[in-house]
Amino acid sequence: MASLEVFIGAPIEHASERATLRRVYEFLSAQGIPAVILANVTLGNRQLDLVIAIDGASLVTESKGFTSAVRGGHNGDWKTRLASGAWKKIANPYLQALSQKLALRDAMRSFAGAEVPYPAGFERPDLGQNRLAHLLSPSTRATAPLWRPRS
Repeated sequence: MASLEVFIGAPIEHASERATLRRVYEFLSAQGIPAVILANVTLGNRQLDLVIAIDGASLVTESKGFTSAVRGGHNGDWKTRLASGAWKKIANPYLQALSQKLALRDAMRSFAGAEVPYPAGFERPDLGQNRLAHLLSPSTRATAPLWRPRS
C-alpha cells in the first residue's frame, strides 16, 4: 500500500472539494502512488482546495460544484446560467487556480531556497476527474522530486 499523508488545513465545507479529495485518495491508493495531499490550506493570502505532491510533480486543483451551465475562458468574465435563463457574472475559476498555482510555487521556492518548476494546475472545469487521474499517472510526471530540499 502506498504511503499517503493527508493534511487538512480547515474543515472542507463544499461537497465538490470533498469529492475531489476522496477521488484523488482512492486513485493514488489503488495505483500505489505515494503522496502528500494538502486539503483546504492557505499559502500566503491564497486558499487552495487541494495540493497533491507526488515524487516528481505537484498539482493544484480548484474544485467547483456547478449545477447549471457555465461559460468563460482563460481571460475575462465567467457566467453561470440562472434558473430564469439569465446569465450571472461569477469569478473566473481559471484565474483563481492560476493564482493558487503561483502561490504554491512561491511557497515551494521559499522552502527549497532555490528556483522550482511551476506546479501543474487543474484549471479547466470541463476536464473531469478522469483527466485528474491522467495528470497523476507516472507517464505525465517530471523526474525531479519537488517536495524535498535540494542538496
